Amino acid sequence: MKKLARTVLACWLIGVATAVPLIAQRLPFQLKQYGIEDGLSHRKVYGAVQDEAGYLWVGTEDGVNRFDGYEFRVFGNILDTAIQFAGNTIYHVTLDKKGILWLGTNKGLSLFNPRTFESRNLLTAQYPISNFDLHYRCYAHPDGTVWVNHPIPQGVEVRQYKEYRPGGKVIRPKYARPGDNPVNAEVVGDSRGNTWIRFLRELVWINADGEINHYPVVQTPEAKNYWLSITLDDQGQVLLVHGNQLQYRFKPKDGTFECVSTCTPKAYWGRTFPKVFYANARELWLFDWPNYLTLYDPVSLTIRDISNPFFDKVRVGLIGQIYKDRDQNIWICSENGLFKTQRKPQFFHSFLQSESADFATSCRKIMETADGKILIGTYSGLFEYKKNEGEKHISIESPNSFVPYFLIKDPVHSDIIWAGGEGKGKVHRINLRNNTKRDIRSSEEKVYELEIENETTLWVSSSSGLELFDITTETFTPYQDPAGKFDFTKIITHDIFKNNRGEVWLGTSEGLFRIDRNQGVKAHFSLQKPGDARVSVLYIYEQSDSIFWLGTKGSGLFRLNHQSGNFRQFTTNEGLPNNVIYAILDYSDYLWMSSDNGLSRLHLPTMRFDNFTVADGLAHREFNNKSYLKASDSTFYFGGINGVTYFKPEDIQLAKSQNKILISLYTRDDGANKQLWIQDTDLDQLKTIRLGYRDRFFTLQIALNNFTNPERNTYAYTLEGIDEQWNDVGAQRILRFNGLPPGTYTLKIKGADGNRVWSDIRSIQVIVELAFYKTWWFFTLCGFLIFGLSYGIFRYRLARLREMEQMRTRIASDLHDEVGSMLTRIAMQAQLAEHKADEKDKSFLRQVAENSRVAISTMRDVIWTIDSRNDSVGELLERMEDFAHAMLGPQGLTYFFKADTLRRDSLMDVKIRQNLYLIYKEAINNIVKHANAKNVEIELKNEAGFFYMKIANDGMTEKNTLPESLKGQGLRNMEMRANRINATIHINTQEGFEILLKRKVFV
Repeated sequence: MKKLARTVLACWLIGVATAVPLIAQRLPFQLKQYGIEDGLSHRKVYGAVQDEAGYLWVGTEDGVNRFDGYEFRVFGNILDTAIQFAGNTIYHVTLDKKGILWLGTNKGLSLFNPRTFESRNLLTAQYPISNFDLHYRCYAHPDGTVWVNHPIPQGVEVRQYKEYRPGGKVIRPKYARPGDNPVNAEVVGDSRGNTWIRFLRELVWINADGEINHYPVVQTPEAKNYWLSITLDDQGQVLLVHGNQLQYRFKPKDGTFECVSTCTPKAYWGRTFPKVFYANARELWLFDWPNYLTLYDPVSLTIRDISNPFFDKVRVGLIGQIYKDRDQNIWICSENGLFKTQRKPQFFHSFLQSESADFATSCRKIMETADGKILIGTYSGLFEYKKNEGEKHISIESPNSFVPYFLIKDPVHSDIIWAGGEGKGKVHRINLRNNTKRDIRSSEEKVYELEIENETTLWVSSSSGLELFDITTETFTPYQDPAGKFDFTKIITHDIFKNNRGEVWLGTSEGLFRIDRNQGVKAHFSLQKPGDARVSVLYIYEQSDSIFWLGTKGSGLFRLNHQSGNFRQFTTNEGLPNNVIYAILDYSDYLWMSSDNGLSRLHLPTMRFDNFTVADGLAHREFNNKSYLKASDSTFYFGGINGVTYFKPEDIQLAKSQNKILISLYTRDDGANKQLWIQDTDLDQLKTIRLGYRDRFFTLQIALNNFTNPERNTYAYTLEGIDEQWNDVGAQRILRFNGLPPGTYTLKIKGADGNRVWSDIRSIQVIVELAFYKTWWFFTLCGFLIFGLSYGIFRYRLARLREMEQMRTRIASDLHDEVGSMLTRIAMQAQLAEHKADEKDKSFLRQVAENSRVAISTMRDVIWTIDSRNDSVGELLERMEDFAHAMLGPQGLTYFFKADTLRRDSLMDVKIRQNLYLIYKEAINNIVKHANAKNVEIELKNEAGFFYMKIANDGMTEKNTLPESLKGQGLRNMEMRANRINATIHINTQEGFEILLKRKVFV
């Protein structure tokens, strides 16, 4: 009762003192709570800040937490042995100009690099202060310096740090009194170099030139005589909360304080120090423990007390800080966890909305009367709205109720409107002067659309088809296609549009039609792609003489050039919030559309969609067909299932997307070391991923730095060189790539928030190394190695061959010199002995001499074959010619020796030369002994890849049969020697005697 009485008394005092309305207590926003169960290291949260990459850093009772919208990662808590801050209780978190986190702890000051996770303690506690924990607080200034409040035995001082050293100014209050809270001081600074320090009883202003000015608290008879809080607005103006008044604005020009509002009596404050937080130009948050929180509009000077639902129902508890991130999300740091809400400037307004029900007054057609009133047809009847007077229900005097789906002005009478909808009557004539209604043709038909044809005729689309309604005779004429191709009794017409050229266009369940009331269908655009469902057109907007924009039922948005027939389709894939588009209104370079999932705005020059939801202030996310109006003052009205949303489109500027892809974890298979390689630092600088040929995969854990509705964030990627288009992975945050072939690729990642606003594309080069044994240098090295080995083997064999040639030459020389001389001496001695011997011994000695001469001849042949100096073709040919001359000449035979095609300087293998010569010698000997020939032809040649040796004579044997000598050992010897050199021998006896040897070319 006391609490209630105090609240009622406070509200009454506020109302009496300021005549400002106090809105009833109701939480005007939704809160999302994060606690220990979500990964927070402690339920007590003191401060938060967003870093350059987009992560949110949260200071708690036990360490600092990094939040990516999905998960918390803890640093420096009591269990963390890797990182030790000055104290594990983080009271204050701020980010300096270089991106370094300053952590004010219960035992000193610490620095933390959010990219590399490196930390160091800058200051540890020096002064024990009884009854107070050491609340070190840090304030980053836009000029790059950081201000830190230091508790000291005398109270508090504020020190300026430059380049992470306390080398700047030290400010102490001039007007402090004994008993003042020693930790109470706040610092704010603007981009122009000004710095303001709020002490308990004074404001210190340090201007851009470094001049220090002390301004004591405003003195009033009933004041508590101290400043409670300070903040800066968007224009850099200093706002202060006083012990007695709500708000003061500091005027640097003359050093005075301008009282902006006096709507809060001092009795309303709690027992600690109230804080003020600037959300936007229309909203300040003022809170005080234990149970006071208000939203204050400095423009309208209105206060909304949300203390009870905020502290009692939500149980937020003691608030340490309220922080606003880049996307206008409000983070409430409290003793019961971290809370999130969103408080953008309210450009959208509503009426006929029920705050207690999701589905209330469902609205249909909206129209403007000649005197500026807004009429709304709803399922609850007809309503009238005026901005300064609100809405009121129009009681229509009629025996039959109806649902006014569609409203249209009478072509002639300004006080008459025509309505169509559901109920007893197809069309209704409503007189606004006396609020009476007359039903035309009582029926149960449902009307879809009304449009003026001329002063006496209306187009009417209903469940019975398309008709022309004559206002004067109140008769209906069904519209028929004279060609009979289309039956408009079976086609539902959702929209009838007549342009300034007199053309009538129909948006129907079977696409878009252009019709003439007399000539029938002039054009038809089905808009249907092969395999797709029929396109049902709900709304037609004409951009130019040739361009239409069409809203459809489930097929998204179409841009149609009706002269060429070309069209382009836009769906949720391109950024629409929903594929049902009810209405399209234009403003400047934008098209505004209502859908089943909020409003969407298309920027025509860039074809970019901006989407708006209930969080932006819409009455409801689901709108209705035909429920729209562009009023004469350019106000847009869109009706839905819970009232009407209205706004001025010029108030809503095109915002640049701040969405950015975050990479919180990178892992890859380290095939070389057979382990998983993990990187979690410096990932905002990750530009290149390099994989070894044994690395099988890598993964990236991604997030979007938009925390508004992270569960609605979606992602897409493409790997250029592998993918031909983007891969939409929805809400999946882990990208895994397996078994990429060697090469260089570009991985591109992007993300979209719940409004389908896409981030900038993040590109990472992926290099997959080729296995070393498949690289060009490896093949080159192998080539050099093989060449070296081959060359070495060649040199070795060459050396061996040279040694062998030298040995052959030496053997041949030795045989010639030693054995040859000995055999010659034996022959000569046998000859000499023959002359002196008896007749019985002469025969024997003669045989000895003959055998010695044969041995000498044979030995000469062997020596000739062994001697390496005879390895050329020329040497062989000369030897053959010499032998032929020696053997055939004395017998009186004529011979022809031909070897013109052979290169005489070519070298021969000793084996081939030896066997070839012996075959030749055997053949010549056989001719001499057995052929009885007169002519001998000898030819050696290369032809068609083969070597031929032909030895022919014209000698004749009996019945052309082989001689007996050739049937035995001689032929076998020649065949044996031919086989040794991979040759064949053919003997022809048809016209004389011919021996033909054939083998592959050897020179």
